[in-house]
Amino acid sequence: MTHPPDEPDPVRPPEPDMPDAPAPEPDAPAAPEPADTPVASEPEDAPATTPPVWPPSPSTAAIPPTPIATESSTAPPPAAPPPPVATEPSAAPPIPPAPPSPTPPPPASGRARPPVWPYFLTPVAVLLGAAAVVLAIVLTDGDDADPVPPPAPATQAATPAREPDTATPEPAAPTPEAAAPAEEASALLAAFDRYADSLSLDLGQFRECSLHPVPRKAVSDQLRQGLTLGVNGTPTFFVNNKRIVGALPADVFIAIIDAELDGDPPTDIGAYPEEIRQLATVIPPRLVIEDERPDVGGAAIKGDPDAPVVIVEYSDFQCPFCRRWYTDVLPELEGRIGAEVALAFAHFPLSQIHANAEAAHVAAECAGEQGKFWEMHDLLFDRQWEWERLRN
Repeated sequence: MTHPPDEPDPVRPPEPDMPDAPAPEPDAPAAPEPADTPVASEPEDAPATTPPVWPPSPSTAAIPPTPIATESSTAPPPAAPPPPVATEPSAAPPIPPAPPSPTPPPPASGRARPPVWPYFLTPVAVLLGAAAVVLAIVLTDGDDADPVPPPAPATQAATPAREPDTATPEPAAPTPEAAAPAEEASALLAAFDRYADSLSLDLGQFRECSLHPVPRKAVSDQLRQGLTLGVNGTPTFFVNNKRIVGALPADVFIAIIDAELDGDPPTDIGAYPEEIRQLATVIPPRLVIEDERPDVGGAAIKGDPDAPVVIVEYSDFQCPFCRRWYTDVLPELEGRIGAEVALAFAHFPLSQIHANAEAAHVAAECAGEQGKFWEMHDLLFDRQWEWERLRN
């Protein structure tokens, strides 16, 4: 085995005593020095005391070999090896550090707080809405009268402008998709049929009348007449030429009726007692003296049509205030109705807020054709809770 050029030969152990070998032939060549001529020896020829070989590695090839200490005790200690220096060109170049990633913004602690003003605006809006409702009730006397919706006069007044057909229209056969709604819509007419049957009316004649345009025209004519007279809510009454708005107590009606039966009916509000005069001071006024009494032609009349006092009632069968007057006031006036006092019922259905009102007024007209108007009148008010919510 060969050694690096600068490395001293290792110390060999002493050879055991052997017999003297014969001298070599004079002409035999001298054995080459191991340090000068490398000789590859087989593994089995290697001496047993051969020191280990330090193979070069990429990381330690440049480190000078450390001399091996000999047996001499006077040999100086080996010098400390210098620090390793990497000189291998084949070493991989260092990887440049990755550029620093942008620092993400700190996470938000939570959603942005909503503004505070909606918390104050909502109660204010509620209070303003409530004040508007109260003001509307006070201005329209909503406690005892149903106001007329603004669009209703134009829509309903235009209806009677068309001349009605003289033939009864045939109802169209419902399509499969419309079969269920048609059955629900007929529930209202079925309820009126039951009322007519309970009054012993001819059901065939009653049903035919319900589909005929003539009774509808009678209803719309009286509605238009009421609008001409300035009726703007239900119930509204005319005791001769004194207009009373709302379901006022029976005492008010009795006081005004008695004043009309007197020989000199009042022509000025100041002629009435204080409690009656106050009705004329509210806004809108609930007692007004008109120039003349309204025409009751075409209206159903209970009592003598030529009676000195005629009460004309513009009413809606679906109006809750009209029903209140029917249940609370009319019974106290029934005893006065006869030769001196007559009651005329004028149709004034508020169809835009009472969807079933017009059909109820037509049913009353059809019952009137068989002489049972007032019986159907009473039945419609008594059973208002039953038919007012049916699909029409």
